[in-house]
Amino acid sequence: MADRTKYSPTDIVILTYYFVTGLFILISGLTGKLDGWPKYAIHHALVLAVLPIFIATFKSIRRNALSILRLCYPILLFGTMYRETHDIDQVLFSKPLDYYFIVWDKLLFKCQPSVDFAGWLNAPWFSEILHFFYFSYFFMIVILPVVHWVLKNPKMVERRVFDLVFTYSIFFSLFVILPVQGPRVQLLSAIDIPRTGFFFGPFFERLFDGLKIAGAAFPSSHCGAAALVAANSVHDMKKFWPIPALFAFGIFLATVFGRFHYAVDVIYGAGLGIICFLLSGYVHAWLRKIGFVGPFREGDRNVSGKTAGDID
Repeated sequence: MADRTKYSPTDIVILTYYFVTGLFILISGLTGKLDGWPKYAIHHALVLAVLPIFIATFKSIRRNALSILRLCYPILLFGTMYRETHDIDQVLFSKPLDYYFIVWDKLLFKCQPSVDFAGWLNAPWFSEILHFFYFSYFFMIVILPVVHWVLKNPKMVERRVFDLVFTYSIFFSLFVILPVQGPRVQLLSAIDIPRTGFFFGPFFERLFDGLKIAGAAFPSSHCGAAALVAANSVHDMKKFWPIPALFAFGIFLATVFGRFHYAVDVIYGAGLGIICFLLSGYVHAWLRKIGFVGPFREGDRNVSGKTAGDID
């Protein structure tokens, strides 16, 4: 990198993820372990080629749509990053590892929580509430960047997007290493339970059927991201943090009730999310210290009128 200062910590983590997984795809393809590997390799090569050009066009952050895109573009990549893990997750293991997680749940809870919970209370109204919580995840992950943009604090937008990128990069890497698809795909007694509800339940039924998503279950990225956001909201939304905390708890319940995850996925997902919360600040500070500052150089003024060094 000729000029590392143009890259932010967020840029470095996202580029590193694409480089490492791209290398994994290339090696797997050349050794005959991954079918159709050229399309994945080309996708990664394009991202690695285009992103530095996109990043280089921004010398500073203005209060406009392009600056929002500069700060939040990784969020637009999360969907393809997640979807790709389903296709490359059986290189190290040729078959899903769900059997071990089914047994793990049974040993810990003396039952199958994903089956017993849904079977115990599968009334349409209750199913609708929990599927709504599961749906709220898509809004929850962007709430803090949006709050800080509205408050004219773009440096904190970058900071919270970094937290998400750091967390998802770890989770998606684990998805590739550990192919676990979840009870809705691999546990027959969970598959047979009808997905009730009025809108959100049927919505997820159609979504997964239409996109042919097998699932990536361990650890639960839904729960990890929800725990991360809830923890950050204690600092960022001092008066309103109980609201994200409530939604995080609802997501924890919904992932099991909807048969999206085993109970152990939720425990480890939430736990890893908290670990990412504790580590992300140190990683972000270290990357800035070694020169990856992006559009927020010390002394530069951002759209709030404060210097970049004043906002953290």
